[in-house]
Amino acid sequence: MAGRPVQCRTFAPVESEIAAVRRFVAQAAGSCPCDADMAALVASELATNAVLHARSAFTVTVWPGDDGITIEVLDENPRRPSASNAGPRDLSGRGLQLIDAVCDAWGVRPNDDGKAVWAHLT
Repeated sequence: MAGRPVQCRTFAPVESEIAAVRRFVAQAAGSCPCDADMAALVASELATNAVLHARSAFTVTVWPGDDGITIEVLDENPRRPSASNAGPRDLSGRGLQLIDAVCDAWGVRPNDDGKAVWAHLT
């Protein structure tokens, strides 16, 4: 992913930081050939999971490139995320389903201090 700098920022585990994550990722996407709004949406879903489930500070890293963008959220909880079966009246529980639907690939990798969940959009 040549030509664009990797950007990284750590956020507090509070819901008010989700808007800051969206702005950060939209700005980091710059001129990469991806939908910056979609990248911001994916990042906000990953960050929301970190806030609600990991309950730890989390770091968002963005790799914009010629083939799209990769977004990673690293938190301090080693538990792997799992998709829920949210019903039509549920107010949450669709984040991973949304990520799976709009991203070309996504996954989870363990980290010494927790886990990293990443997603790639072209």
